[in-house]
Amino acid sequence: MTRDEFKKIVAAMKVVYTFENFIADGEAFNVWYSLLSDLPYSEVSLAVQKFMQTSTKVPTIADIRNLCVPEVEVFENDAWVIVRKAIGRANYYADDDFDKFPPLVQKAVGSPSQLRIWGADENFNEGVESSNFKRIYRQLAEREHINRTYSENVRIADNNKRLEIEGKDV
Repeated sequence: MTRDEFKKIVAAMKVVYTFENFIADGEAFNVWYSLLSDLPYSEVSLAVQKFMQTSTKVPTIADIRNLCVPEVEVFENDAWVIVRKAIGRANYYADDDFDKFPPLVQKAVGSPSQLRIWGADENFNEGVESSNFKRIYRQLAEREHINRTYSENVRIADNNKRLEIEGKDV
């Protein structure tokens, strides 16, 4: 999002939130912009509109970022149902079914060949495999949420901090 696009959003917010100290000066504008600029204008604009229509409080940067982050595309139990159906058809349709999976389900499964392996396994234990799949899926969903919630510079700084901490003797 460009500064000019963000100026339009701030102008709209200032019409609704008439508090004197709400994004009161250039410094406040710069902070807000630096923490939201990595998001597309259309998403921020829509998030602000949603917030204005559903909340009685003044928005924070976190409120806007959270509204820009979509929820998990498919819940883990529903994701397993999709995968389980594909396992039953894996001998003939593994590639086609895998291509139709939502991206997070694809990441959790890994590849169409994994569907074939599960489908051909005489000792396939659905309880074990579904548990493993759901654990992996949940971890991927959490990581995806973090990646979408925080801007890249914050994620990089956080990773660098973790590396510093891990490198020190405790």
